[in-house]
Amino acid sequence: MKSAIVFGANGLVGKEILRKLEENPAYSKILVLSRRYVASDNPKIVSEVINFENIHKYWAMISADELYYCLGTTMNQAKSKAKFFHIEYNYCLNIAKIAKHNKIKKFFYISSKGANENSLFYYLKVKGQIEQELKALDFPTLAIFRPWILLGKREQFRFFESIFKFFFSIFNFLFIGPLTHIKGMPAKGLADYVLNTASVVMSGAKIHYNNEIHSYLNNKKKQ
Repeated sequence: MKSAIVFGANGLVGKEILRKLEENPAYSKILVLSRRYVASDNPKIVSEVINFENIHKYWAMISADELYYCLGTTMNQAKSKAKFFHIEYNYCLNIAKIAKHNKIKKFFYISSKGANENSLFYYLKVKGQIEQELKALDFPTLAIFRPWILLGKREQFRFFESIFKFFFSIFNFLFIGPLTHIKGMPAKGLADYVLNTASVVMSGAKIHYNNEIHSYLNNKKKQ
């Protein structure tokens, strides 16, 4: 039986990953660490409200077989580049360093399509910087996922994302073949792929691209 920690379980992808973990009999304990309590009747889910500004206070808690990092923000929510960097980069790397010290074997990070430390777009630049730092920590297994526009219902409204979602809700089926790299990604489908990745024996760091995830989902539909 395995244990897992989920950061960002109140978000669009984290919520779906938590649901998948809850349904999976291979996991006996799932620790949810978040700003807000996550209610569940399942005894294997333990929810703890934490202060990310003082993450080292929870050092001993961050211990499990696997860690799923789905926490994130936007420039609009953060209001400034400095705040965005602090939430995206510092939160993630502080947690990752503790996870490495506590010998967590598998680290799963939800990044973004186009993440690149040399990107002209600040959001993608920071995501790329995080990816490089995570690789440098040398986890036994590091899986980085780069989905395109995420499809699903968020608790928080994101204006520009809502425009893309409306477009993909109508035309997503047209993005086939080489266009799957810019096809909208259902949050449930991404969570399914992430948990499938967790079940496969692998070592080292690997980036999972949008078209690769869609290929898995399409093949699964045909089975």
